[in-house]
Amino acid sequence: MDLLNELDDFKDKHKVTQFILNYQDIETGYFIDKTAIPKDNANHNQEYIFLQLTDFAQLALSALNKKPQHQYVFLKQYKDEEYLEKWFYNLNWSNPWLVSNFIMFILNCLIYEDEDKNRRYIDYIMYLLTKTQNPTNGYWNLGNKVTLHNQMAGAYHFIFFYTYLDIMPNYIEKIIDSTLAIQNYDGLFNYEGGGGSCDDLDAIDLLCRATFYSDYNLSNVKKSLQVAYHSLLSNKNEDGGFCWAKRNNLSLNDFTSIIDLKMIRNKRDLMLNGILKTKKVLRNITKNDTYWKYSGLENMNL
Repeated sequence: MDLLNELDDFKDKHKVTQFILNYQDIETGYFIDKTAIPKDNANHNQEYIFLQLTDFAQLALSALNKKPQHQYVFLKQYKDEEYLEKWFYNLNWSNPWLVSNFIMFILNCLIYEDEDKNRRYIDYIMYLLTKTQNPTNGYWNLGNKVTLHNQMAGAYHFIFFYTYLDIMPNYIEKIIDSTLAIQNYDGLFNYEGGGGSCDDLDAIDLLCRATFYSDYNLSNVKKSLQVAYHSLLSNKNEDGGFCWAKRNNLSLNDFTSIIDLKMIRNKRDLMLNGILKTKKVLRNITKNDTYWKYSGLENMNL
């Protein structure tokens, strides 16, 4: 509603604000939903869930022009450069897509709590990011062998901070090349086809944001975004909304692009693309139309 400029006319703003504020924990400052408990083997652990819900809550409160009632006590440990460095390097960088969220959440919380007072720690995290950016592909992997697709999703969580903090990001041309390289034949950015809300948002934002800093390969960037735009519109539901992905439309391209030659230099992406395309073909042939559905709650003890 905030993006559509309709929040001012929303009659239940106070009710919604109180609903959100009721979830803040006094002792830690986290916003906690006690029904959201990850399973032991879940990729998203309890700290991740706390940080994500807190980030979502503060974004909603910001749109409502309200502040949390309690201090962000959980941020205390992050207000130490030595701790920040150890924490940063000890993250599991074999999965940049996942761990980049932790960095995004902490940066958002430091900025939201008090950007001026926390600027020293914000700047130090940005220093660590700039120091560890991969000059070969423009993304972040800290020496781990990871697919470009995974790294792309991680890079999205960082680059908009460079824009917000008015810091010039490095290797923009590499980011453009890497992101264009993983675009699927349908114009979207999931190798299985049919898009993916995270994948598409991340890649499209990176390409759009890259044009703030460089005209490199601009004609291909524009073409890429145009194709993505029309593909996203084709995913629109009858009720006017959009689902996470649509993976049930099998085409000849799914067969011919199982081996995508433009990925030949990125063997992990070449392999991942082949596996996902094969799964899609087999799923559609066997009429298994439930596989692709996604709620994000599969790993929760609800």
